[in-house]
Amino acid sequence: TITAGPPKEINYWSMKVFLGLSLSSGNSDVRDASLQANIKRRTIRNRNTFDFIGNQNITDGTTVTNNERLSVAWDRFVSDRFFAKPLFGEYYHDPLQNIDARWTLGFGAGYQLIDSTKLDWDVSGGPAYQENPFSNVLPGESDSESTPALVVGTSADWDITKNVEFDALYRFQLV
Repeated sequence: TITAGPPKEINYWSMKVFLGLSLSSGNSDVRDASLQANIKRRTIRNRNTFDFIGNQNITDGTTVTNNERLSVAWDRFVSDRFFAKPLFGEYYHDPLQNIDARWTLGFGAGYQLIDSTKLDWDVSGGPAYQENPFSNVLPGESDSESTPALVVGTSADWDITKNVEFDALYRFQLV
């Protein structure tokens, strides 16, 4: 495995940030905002990833969407394609779905299907534990739920042209 550039700490890091804002007025007044950030630190044997997604939509003064998701992962490459995932986690907050602060922690393994200059594509998965405290509960009901989980996912980064990229992340949790 080769890391590009001289062995300076700054060369191990990459970051992508997207901020979206849409305002419309007419039959309905809509304010839609989103923030996405991906921070990655990659060395010859390790890859640390931090992903954040936040969404908010207010339509005619009513909050329709308001959620945040923070995912972290540490991948330790055992060979040029196979990696152990000693730790991955996720924090999710969505009060409109009665999710106060759901968190998931786990470990697993993965495999890099394609690792080229234009396309990186990997699959991974493993067992996890999920704790889900609720925002509101009826009297006498439990205010949280804990469960084991199986987390499986795939991610791809495709540099279509010099100025156009396609980034995809799909993950599902079986609880």
